[in-house]
Amino acid sequence: MTEPTSSYESHSDASRDTSRDTSRDESLHVTLVRPIAEAHSQRQWTGTASLLFDETGAPIVDPEPFQILGGPGTGKTSLLIDLACAYCKQPHHSSDNVLFLTQSKRAAAELSEKIAMHLVGSEGLSSQTPLVRTVHSYAYSVLARIAAADGVPAPKLLTGAEKDVIYREMLATIAEDKNNLWPEWIRPALTTVGFARELRDFISQAAKHGLNGEELIALGEDQEEPAWVAAGHFAIEFERVQSLRANVGNSHGEEVSPPLDAAELVQTMLEGLATHPDILAAEQQRVRLLLVDDAQHLDPQMAELVETIRKGAHLTVVAGDPDQNVFRFRGADPSYLHNLAFLGSPHRIVLSSSYRLTPHNAEVVRTTGKRLPDNSQQQRELTAARSGAHAPHPTIRLADSISAEAAIAADVLRRAHLLENVRWGDMAIICRTVGPHLPVLRRALLAAGVPLHINTADLPLTEQYAVDGILAVLEAISGTCTPDIAEKLLTGVVGRADPADVRSLRRGLRRAEVSLGGRRESSTLLTLLLSPSAQEQYYAEHPHDIPLTKIEELLTDYEAQPLRHVHHVVDAAWHTMRHHGTVEEVLWSAWNATGLADSWRVASLRGGVAGAQADRNLDAMMALFDAVSDYIDRVPTATVANFVRYIREQELPSLPRIRTLHTTDAVTIISATSAAGREWDTVVVVGIQEEEWPSLAVRGSLLRLNNLLDYIAGVEPRAIVSQHAPQLADERRLFYVALSRARRRLVLTAVSGDRADKLAPSRFLEDTAGAIVPAEQRATEDSNLPAVTTTTPHVLSLPSMVARLRSIVCATAPFPDIPAEEWPHYQQQAFQQLVRMARAGVPGTLHWWGVDGISSTEPLWEKPDTTELAALTAASTASPTDQVVDQVVTLSPSAFETLQECPLRWFLSRNGGDTNSGHAAQFGTLIHSLAQASASGLDDANISTALEAAWPALGIDSIWLAEQEKQRAVDAITNYAVWDAKESATFATAGLEVGVDHIFTVDDLADFGITTEDIASVDATTVPVRVKGRIDRLERTDAGQYVIVDFKTGKTVPSKKDTQDNAQLALYQLALSGSDKDTTPVVKAKLVYLRPRSGSLGERDQQALDADERKRWRLALQTAASATSGPTFHACRNDHCTQCVVQESCPLYSHSILARKA
Repeated sequence: MTEPTSSYESHSDASRDTSRDTSRDESLHVTLVRPIAEAHSQRQWTGTASLLFDETGAPIVDPEPFQILGGPGTGKTSLLIDLACAYCKQPHHSSDNVLFLTQSKRAAAELSEKIAMHLVGSEGLSSQTPLVRTVHSYAYSVLARIAAADGVPAPKLLTGAEKDVIYREMLATIAEDKNNLWPEWIRPALTTVGFARELRDFISQAAKHGLNGEELIALGEDQEEPAWVAAGHFAIEFERVQSLRANVGNSHGEEVSPPLDAAELVQTMLEGLATHPDILAAEQQRVRLLLVDDAQHLDPQMAELVETIRKGAHLTVVAGDPDQNVFRFRGADPSYLHNLAFLGSPHRIVLSSSYRLTPHNAEVVRTTGKRLPDNSQQQRELTAARSGAHAPHPTIRLADSISAEAAIAADVLRRAHLLENVRWGDMAIICRTVGPHLPVLRRALLAAGVPLHINTADLPLTEQYAVDGILAVLEAISGTCTPDIAEKLLTGVVGRADPADVRSLRRGLRRAEVSLGGRRESSTLLTLLLSPSAQEQYYAEHPHDIPLTKIEELLTDYEAQPLRHVHHVVDAAWHTMRHHGTVEEVLWSAWNATGLADSWRVASLRGGVAGAQADRNLDAMMALFDAVSDYIDRVPTATVANFVRYIREQELPSLPRIRTLHTTDAVTIISATSAAGREWDTVVVVGIQEEEWPSLAVRGSLLRLNNLLDYIAGVEPRAIVSQHAPQLADERRLFYVALSRARRRLVLTAVSGDRADKLAPSRFLEDTAGAIVPAEQRATEDSNLPAVTTTTPHVLSLPSMVARLRSIVCATAPFPDIPAEEWPHYQQQAFQQLVRMARAGVPGTLHWWGVDGISSTEPLWEKPDTTELAALTAASTASPTDQVVDQVVTLSPSAFETLQECPLRWFLSRNGGDTNSGHAAQFGTLIHSLAQASASGLDDANISTALEAAWPALGIDSIWLAEQEKQRAVDAITNYAVWDAKESATFATAGLEVGVDHIFTVDDLADFGITTEDIASVDATTVPVRVKGRIDRLERTDAGQYVIVDFKTGKTVPSKKDTQDNAQLALYQLALSGSDKDTTPVVKAKLVYLRPRSGSLGERDQQALDADERKRWRLALQTAASATSGPTFHACRNDHCTQCVVQESCPLYSHSILARKA
């Protein structure tokens, strides 16, 4: 059999009258029409598949169901399509007698269109019901008929995202009750998002297996599972709450059924048919041809539905592939499909020839399929139906970073489009989960000029750019505006300002406020200016504050421009809300005022990268309007604030409505689960990493969902069952599905050896590589994987080409991949091409930021010769002053600690790299000052006043964070007062903010036991070192010894070992004791954390240094001082790297091109 393909051709009306008078000033109107479809020729089926047709080509009549098994692309769906079309073409047959069930709305829409195209030209066709439906769509239609027969409204539907929100609200209420039914070990998790999802999945899975709340309670008591008992009670309470919600405001007198989710829909339909035998009989009489596609995704209730309806069918055909069951987490069970017919039965038809896969890709798919638990017949017999002589081989590409992996994907797609003429829309990037990979993939694709389409079913509404901006408008008018929301309004789709514009506006607002004598922060002014409801509330409480109109008058046109855009939209929405408009009307007012519909529509029609982005934005807005429409249907009296909270709280994506199958010409980024049932010419599977794919985290572990499913399946309660084996099989099936989506080119990518994230390729990739990577291309004898690509590929795009040419022109030495003798020619050609492109107006070819050469290789100071120490040792009569070198290096204890951790950080921070103006350092300074004031006798009232007066200077914009940090400050001062009272009873205070100023010279090195060999071993010099700093508090014991106290305002208290190795305390000890090795005036040093994360004060001691420690720290001081000379400063990985303020200039972590290796 040959699998035909369908295509759309452009269609124009050639008979249009072109003699119309064009001199008249009329607008040109363009109408988009659907292309004329041509009737498809009938496919010819051979082998056992032909047994489904009689000699006239009509479907046979057989009361026993047929089972169709086949691997990816073997024509299972095509066979069902041909059966439906053959039935409809028969005389006296109606398409109303055909029921074609599939598993997704998109699949149903595609199948309907394909069947319609096959039936073009057929006469006498009419239909009163859809021929192709999802299982849930069909169940709802039957339920609507049952409701009509009972004289009640049809039930409403509840999405998974909506149910998730309701579960979390109910669990939050339950968590407040300390005597709730949940076990103690589960109660801390009740308010978490993860537990709400786990509970929803648990109850849904139980419902799909026919267990209601009462049965869960009984089963939990029988199996001694208290969590199951609590879940059963929750399910009952949920039904009660939903019933109450459904009947709020009901004036009809009859009870309205609560909304149903997917699991409840099918179960309710089956229960309805059991009580309405007349409707069941009519439906069984109507359905004469029953076709079920992707039956591996049926759950037990769906299987029962099929069995119930097929009783009167003349022919039932159920098709699927158990190896592609990727929805087991939703309750899908392929056992119904598997048990329909036994091996060798005439009712089992196995399709083994794949019309999608090339021979090379088929081998890769078979290699993965062999490792599935059941090596099925359709898997063993899978072959490619076409020769694939010119088809590319599948490839594996390993990158050394996530960004490099994204660049590889962009390059593959770009070359396929430009060199092989593959449409953007016929290519896809498949990930196990889209979310973690989306930001870096989006950046790489857009930079390479690759338009992309993101499946809206993979992202929650609130995470979509367009929706986020419009929701911010609704938040601003409903009284929930915050500085973060104000930022979204200005920089999102409404304000469209960049960060520089926002900073300019903030400065202007602050300048205007100060000039008028006000003290409000710019964040407060922004919130008031952008939120009418916040304005009303504020000026009701502060009627005499400076009016905002006066503030705006003092802004320049440039500063005020972002405000004008936002004001127009916010005012329109505010006006509608004040005039009692519905939530939907308010949303429409905001959307209409943005004027984005026209600009996005134009961009969409133009296509390309901007067109793909516009399509995503328009799709997201359509989904938002769908959501508000559904919401006000259920809650007619809902407020704007309620709707915003409802959307914002959704953590799960909502399935969009399928309005059209014809999307923009853009690359699809999609999850492996969503990719099931689809295909593309070119597929890049990314993120094949260990611990990500497979993901072996056991789902439902808190509620022991697997134990429940095992019990339902008849497994003995005490039997030892592996939890990871089924999970691994599920993950491998998901990988199997991802590999089998490509018709031609298949590329697999992963990151190997990423230094920051320690990523490693998945075991799945290693298993598959044996069928892809030739032996001579493998990195090692022990691995099937190729070598890692250590350089980012040059993407075949204009920006990449310009960057390459510029780098050649600016290079001071030949590139490794260009012969040295040809280098001058390359540079000349690169210069000429840049000139040509600059004349053509290509961006980035005339002006760009460059990297200047090294300004100096001279050290910051000249290092003395290390032989001075040897000379000092040899000449015992030499005067110490004769040995003092002119250069003295001054170090503070904090600088010494930084040099110990990372010399590069010390150098960059000291020379302008540390521009951090955050509140952390200011917070520490403030607490130290207040603690000193408290120790000096200032009372609590004056300290509180000083704190309030100094607090605005920290400039913390976030209201909640400001309150949280102020409470930390209060707690720190309180803790200090308690500690000070206790400490003063033990030690006498010798001083506060005690200055330390001591010079360590070459003379004292020998006193510490340091030799020339010691100095040389650490590559240090004998330069004198001046230690200068301040001890927060110095205490004295009764014996006259010192105790050094250093106050800290950080949140994490170090361990005892780390405290003993604390460089700052050690240097303070050295400076106080000097070179006296016989007696030491320091008994110990301590760190006092005034407000750590635990809340209570934390204290750690560093004991007095012994002789060995004194030598170690003295040598470390000499090494640190020598390191300040340069000109080379080493970057050292340590525990503080993730918070380093100069990370972007660090070669270990930076993503900046300036920090990468050449």
